[in-house]
Amino acid sequence: MDTKQVRGQFSKAARVEWDHPELAPVMLEVAGRIRYAVEVSPASLFLEGFPEERKTAAVTLTNHEDTPLRVAGVRCSLPEVETAIEEIEPGQKYRLTATRRVDLPRRSIPRGLVEVTLEDPARPKVDIPVYVVVKQKVSVNRGAVVFRGAPAGAPPKEVTVLVDKYGDQEFRIKGVTCDLPYVTVETVALPYQRNIAASELKFDLKAERPAQPFEGKVVIETTDPEFSRLTLAVMGPGRAPAVAAVQK
Repeated sequence: MDTKQVRGQFSKAARVEWDHPELAPVMLEVAGRIRYAVEVSPASLFLEGFPEERKTAAVTLTNHEDTPLRVAGVRCSLPEVETAIEEIEPGQKYRLTATRRVDLPRRSIPRGLVEVTLEDPARPKVDIPVYVVVKQKVSVNRGAVVFRGAPAGAPPKEVTVLVDKYGDQEFRIKGVTCDLPYVTVETVALPYQRNIAASELKFDLKAERPAQPFEGKVVIETTDPEFSRLTLAVMGPGRAPAVAAVQK
């Protein structure tokens, strides 16, 4: 069994055939758990936040060999990320912490790498992926308002869009307009918490929407001077035809 692409628990079935005509084949289950010499949990570092947020993520390195684990150094390929490592259990377990710096250019980075150098020629290093996502000050959790069809001709479910801004307690939604008259929207301001001002926009459909699939746009006006107008596409299925009752 090739275990190069296998992580964690696995279960495989094996068929055993005998070189004897009176012995029937049997099925065996082969189960187990793949463990690396040094296990990293979780497998990567993910730093997502607003520009002024100093986001931190951590992973644990666990030794599964008899030879004690000794870390010689840590290096990250991204200047935006600072790293620190501490020994939790001597020779067995370390905690690696990564922190996104806020004093450097604010950019999202698809993928970087944290290299942990070990004092062991047989296993000289461990590479850990690191991802940096810098959210806009004003962000929307959906790229579009999409109404999806429901079974048995039922109307599509309501669609909720979250609009938020970091670090501005006075941020508000000034207005929402849609070029489709059968699309309704309700704006609900959420409590200010964790330095985030947010509002929920609840989109729904009137019963008199067209029979054909539709598409339009919605414009969201905010109090933010840089992101004063946000535009999202609106789309969905048409109204299902009425089903006539069958006389028995």
